[in-house]
Formats: sequence, structure tokens, C-alpha cells
Amino acid sequence: MKLKTTLFGNVYQFKDVKEVLAKANELRSGDVLAGVAAASSQERVAAKQVVVGNDRSGHPQ
Repeated sequence: MKLKTTLFGNVYQFKDVKEVLAKANELRSGDVLAGVAAASSQERVAAKQVVVGNDRSGHPQ
């Protein structure tokens, strides 16, 4: 699984599947307190893009 994507001109690299799944979730206070939430809505969208396996054009890889 490719754990890297480019979105809005920024490159998002995730270290493992666990990080991608945590950051792809909608914002939850527990995730924020645990330090596993996405830093921004853009990072959340990038993580979701990695989970579904789409490239920047929206086509499956």
C-alpha cells in the first residue's frame, strides 16, 4: 500500500497504515488527546485518499 499522496500542492507521507487510518477518521476529541488526529482537514482528506487508493486524478491505482 502506497502511504503517500499529493493534495493541494502539499505532499503527505504517512509512516504506517495505523497512522493513515487514525488520521482518516473524522475529528474526535479522544484522537486529539492521544495525538493521533490529523493536523488539518487537508491532512484528513489526504489520509482518506490514501485509504481508498486513489491518485490525484481520482482514478484508482
